[in-house]
This record gives sequence, C-alpha cells and structure tokens, in this order.
Amino acid sequence: MIKGATYNRYSPGPDQTDDSIEAQLTDNRAYAVKNKIDIIKDYIDEERSGKSDNRADFQRMIEDAKKGLFEVIICHKIDRFARNRYDSAIYKAQLKRLGIKVLYSAQNISDSPEGRLMEGVLESFAEYFSDNLATEVMKGLKTTARKGEFTGGFAPLGYDIVDKKYVINDYEASIVKKIFDMYAGGATYGKILSELKSKGFKTKFNADFGKNSLYSILENKKYIGIMEYNKAIPRVPGRRNGHKTKPEDQIITVENIIPPIIDLNTWKLTSARKIDNKHSRAQFKAIDTYLLTGLVCCETCNTTMAGHRTKNNQQRIYSYYLCKNCRNKVRKEHIEQKTLAVMVNKIFSDDSIDKYVEKLNKYSASKFNKAESEINKLRSTISRLDKEINNIVNVIMKGISSTALEEKLQTLEQAKKDSLYELACVKSDQIAKLYSPDELKSNLSKYKEILERGDIDECKPIVKQFIQKITKAENDKITFDYCLDTIGADEET
Repeated sequence: MIKGATYNRYSPGPDQTDDSIEAQLTDNRAYAVKNKIDIIKDYIDEERSGKSDNRADFQRMIEDAKKGLFEVIICHKIDRFARNRYDSAIYKAQLKRLGIKVLYSAQNISDSPEGRLMEGVLESFAEYFSDNLATEVMKGLKTTARKGEFTGGFAPLGYDIVDKKYVINDYEASIVKKIFDMYAGGATYGKILSELKSKGFKTKFNADFGKNSLYSILENKKYIGIMEYNKAIPRVPGRRNGHKTKPEDQIITVENIIPPIIDLNTWKLTSARKIDNKHSRAQFKAIDTYLLTGLVCCETCNTTMAGHRTKNNQQRIYSYYLCKNCRNKVRKEHIEQKTLAVMVNKIFSDDSIDKYVEKLNKYSASKFNKAESEINKLRSTISRLDKEINNIVNVIMKGISSTALEEKLQTLEQAKKDSLYELACVKSDQIAKLYSPDELKSNLSKYKEILERGDIDECKPIVKQFIQKITKAENDKITFDYCLDTIGADEET
C-alpha cells in the first residue's frame, strides 16, 4: 500500500476557521481511502498564509519527505500547498527529485503535459487571488492607520494606551530619553545597560534591559511620532527570524499621529551612528542569484553544473556555471540570456500561446465531457441507493427488523457516501472549464511579460516549469530538454 501524508492549511481571516481544516482532513483522508493510500501523518498549519513558506508544519513535512517517510502528499486544492508560484515550483521540484507526488483531493488534475500546464495556470490564478486579497487587507490597514489607533499587542516603553490612543508615560519616557541620549553621545550597549541597571530601571514587563530591548527601542519610530503598520514578518513557532521586516512598499507609515518622546536631532544622531556601526562590522560581499540552478548539465560527465564566481588578475568578477568533475564551464550571462530568449521568442511566442490555449481547451473539454457522463451515472446510482434505503427504512418503521436488514442498510448508506464523494471528485474535473480562453491566454501572456522583465526570482519558477534540463557541450552547443510537450521550441545551439 502506498504511504502518504496530508497537508492542510487555512489562512488568517474571517472566512477561514478550524472548520476549514476539518473539511480538508475529511476530503483528503477520503481521497486516500479511495486510492488505497495509507496516511501516516497529517500536517496542519493554522492561520498561515500560503504566500510564504514560513509555515512550521509545511517545513516539517518537507524534512520528513527527505527522510522517505511517505510517497505522496495529498492537499485539498492547489492553493493549499502554496499561493506563491516560486515556492510551489521549488518545493515541488524537490519533492519530484525525491520521487514524491503532490495530489489534490478536490481537483483531479492528470499527470499529462496538459494537466501539468493547467496546474501551473491554476497556481497563477491562486497567486493572483492571494495578491488581490492582500490589496484589500492593506486598504483596511490604511484606514486604521489614518486614525492612529492602537491595534493590539503591547504599548512600547514610554507609552500607555487610553481609549485606543497612545499617551506618554512620563516615568517610562525618561528612561527612553536616557537610552537615546547615551547612544547618540557614543555610549556602547554595554555601558547603557550598566547605567540602566545601576539606576534600577526596568522594561515594560519589569525585567532587566538586554541588548535586544535596546535595539527595539532605538529602532522604534513611534518615539518621533511616526506610526508603522504591517511592518513585522510573522514569527513562525519554533523558528527564530531575528528582526526581519516586510518590504518598504508593504509598510504603512503615518506621521504626526502619536505624541513624540524623542526630538528629530537626537533620532538623526542615533540613526547615523547605527549606520556607521553596521558598515564597520560588515564587509560587503556580492552574491549572485543563479536562474538555472539544478538545470545545467555537463555533457562530458553528465554532472549538474553549479553556480560559481571568481576574480581575474584585474579583480573583475566573473560568474559562471561550473562542472566540478571536468571543470567544463559556461558564462552565467550567456546561458541565462539564451534560455530566456528561447522562452520568450519560442515557447511563449504569440503563436505558441494561442496553441497552448487551444490545447488546454481541448484538454478541458475532454475532461468536462467525460465528467458529465460520469456525473449522470453517479446521480442515477445515488437515486437508486436512496430508493433502496427508503424501502428498508419503511420496513423497519413498520416494526419489522432484523440483523440482516440493519447490515443491508449500513451497506447501502456507506455505498451512498462513497458515491457522493466520487461525485464531488468528478465535478472537480470540470474546474478547468471555469476559465475562458481569454483568461487562459491572459495568464500565459503574463508569463511572457515576467520573462521579458528578466528578474531572476520571478523567472525561476516559470523556467523550472517548462525546462527539465539544459546540456552544455564542450563546443558551446546548448541543448534544452523540456518538461512538457512544448510548442515552438526545438533544439538550440
């Protein structure tokens, strides 16, 4: 019997609850029974967004996959695994190398080239939905921010909360001012901590100050009257993420909304010192991001080539893909630009996109028509089972009962449950029909737009979805092997 695991997740928000997890578990386990899969573990992430891989049980599942604990993972739908195409592509590629399949209990997507392409398209729609939802959430946060209201958690040292507004606590504010004045004047963290302890000053929670608490205070813009919303990256239970914050464009900033404790001149002095200290501690080292990691293969020894960088005599940095066995190499810029050119000009040419849409429509139509036929049969079966169940119930209600009748009733009720579940699965075959040809074309065209922009992080999941291997020969010939029945792309040199 195949060993499997289920992955279940619900996102933060009013429409997502523990019931969502129960429903997913029920469907995923029923799918496992139907397909003779022995579930050894259920992985559950509650109130975790699928836009990030910062999910505790998701990461445990990936680690367990590497240990070979199961052969398949069952999710309810594509967007439960991930709503970020980059994460989805990277982790599915890892699982594929481990020989582990990802299946969906509510979306019956085949392993054919068309099915894999449709899976990628559905992932893009899920990511679009997630981005759109995030935009709506951001609107709500901005409305709250403009009011300058306290949104929960704990007020920082120096403030109390009165009627959802920040009010200065004079005693605590004097401690904050001392910390800023000492740091701006050149005092080290150690000297500041020693001074605070000698005066008997405590944190908001009546504990001794530490380096982390000093760092948080010196970084907090509330002390100059600036409120920042949506700043911190949520912490994953059991994992440290330091002082990580979200990108600037996701942080909502409102000035002059709360009473300041620190004057701007002192703030500027502390900020300048922090920058100087950071530069003095860290030596800048540029790190390249490689578009084709795990894809470039050396023809001579069939070894995967890894990203590498070096300096020449003039200290100019060169980046390339290197075979560690025979030292065969190819310039990073050359092979990456060649790959993107093939994808933009051939795989995603206007003519190719039209053919992809035509292929997907035929695939959708075939599954839709097949589903319609099976739906009719299942509905007929369910209707027959209902009649037989009602007949037995009527007999029992008349006072005629026996063990045989009760066993027959249980058998019929279980058969009805199985048929209802199968009906739900077959209906999911029609999901591709939800998207019109124009929607499919628009989504595939977005792939092309991303590739034309050339941002490596954006392009990586698309490249991995369509290209399986790139072989570099000694004569600089480059050959592409494709994941799908790719239209418009032949061997390239």
